[in-house]
Amino acid sequence: MGNVKPRRKRTVSPVVRALARCAAGALFLLNPNLDVVDLVPDALGYLLIVSGLKMLEPVSPSIEEARNRFSMLLRISVIRIVSLPVRMSVGYNEKTFILIFTLAFAVLETMYLLPAFHYLYDGTSYLALRHGQSAAKTKAPRIISGVFAVGRAVLNVLPELKYLPSQQYYSEFEGPVVAYERIKLAQLSHMLLLVNLVFTVLLSTVWVIRFRLYLRRLRKDPVFDRSLAAELAEQPRDMGLELLGKMKPAFTLISLAMFAGLDFYADGFNLVPDFLPALLLLAAAFYLYRANECKRSLPTVASIYAVLTAALGIYNYIFASKHYALATLNRPDALRMQFVHTVLASVCSLVFAVLMFMFCMTLVGVTNRHAGLFAEPEFRTTNLKTQRQRLRVRNLIWTCFALTILAEAMQVVYGALVIKHAILWIPAAAITVALGALTASTLGNLYYQIELRHGKVL
Repeated sequence: MGNVKPRRKRTVSPVVRALARCAAGALFLLNPNLDVVDLVPDALGYLLIVSGLKMLEPVSPSIEEARNRFSMLLRISVIRIVSLPVRMSVGYNEKTFILIFTLAFAVLETMYLLPAFHYLYDGTSYLALRHGQSAAKTKAPRIISGVFAVGRAVLNVLPELKYLPSQQYYSEFEGPVVAYERIKLAQLSHMLLLVNLVFTVLLSTVWVIRFRLYLRRLRKDPVFDRSLAAELAEQPRDMGLELLGKMKPAFTLISLAMFAGLDFYADGFNLVPDFLPALLLLAAAFYLYRANECKRSLPTVASIYAVLTAALGIYNYIFASKHYALATLNRPDALRMQFVHTVLASVCSLVFAVLMFMFCMTLVGVTNRHAGLFAEPEFRTTNLKTQRQRLRVRNLIWTCFALTILAEAMQVVYGALVIKHAILWIPAAAITVALGALTASTLGNLYYQIELRHGKVL
């Protein structure tokens, strides 16, 4: 991996790339939430939008403000994903907490999403008036964006209203008791879910079409493209800073993927499906590939792993909804379905091990090329210390790989024996959390070494 041949770069305008990333990120905000689970994580959409806005923020303070808001939304979305097992375990005994958590995240996201849209449209409208021709006549979809921001929050909370205490009755033995009787809103749980699905998809589709059409009109204006690209080209460039900008999201995604590898089964359903870390690793692979730090085989294997985990997630849903209860009764047909589930999970784990080996080789190559080892004479005396630190980072990378294999093996054992030995979740979770912490620490150290190499931290 140390001899990565430079690829011929496509002559695509940075303006087109930035707006295209924002348009692609909007697609990830289309899906509704089902039982507090975000099927296609909003974090991926916010990550793409932040990446696109970061390319334009040097020429517009409003774009910078929008990027800050979307960055905060990215953090909130990640916290919502990571806290899912905790929310489900707490909500298992007291369903009202699910409603409280959902409402809290909905209000918090709306508080940041509304100003994010405001600053985004202010910035793009200003740039269109300053640089554009036909783009200057394009009207930003402010109203539909505001309706979308508020509407998706309301619709996401709507299905959880079934957990409101419905009736208070008096028991001769227990006294006044608040019970979740299937009356009123609880009786309409399926209708609430259907309303959430239909109207969220309709509202999101209308917003995505308007938003992407707005960005498309900006991209199709050649005067706007050339003029803004010329201004961006005149901005002072720092190659070291650009490298750090490419490495940081990749390192962040890899660290989050290690934490997101935590499996948590409830009635046979894996509440944190492997498809989530697969998407994070796929995005990290593309970041490294675009930075010319890896070969094409890395995003290819990451794509294969994402497809396999998607298939595993679908099979897990079928098995848990139709065969898990029978498997607890040792029915032969259900046990065969569970065996197939275990085999498919094992195949995904093997591909995951190969993928992580390739990631480790890539990170070792990044360490060799960019970490430490100052060439300037005044830093010659510190090179021995820097060399030791670089070797320490390499050793930590391979330690992470060994811990990854152990954690994945433990997750497979937990998934295979979850019916009779659910207590295995504790050691599996402990190893996975330790892996995430070690990965974050190692990549943070590597990022610091890259900063040292390029003179950002002295």
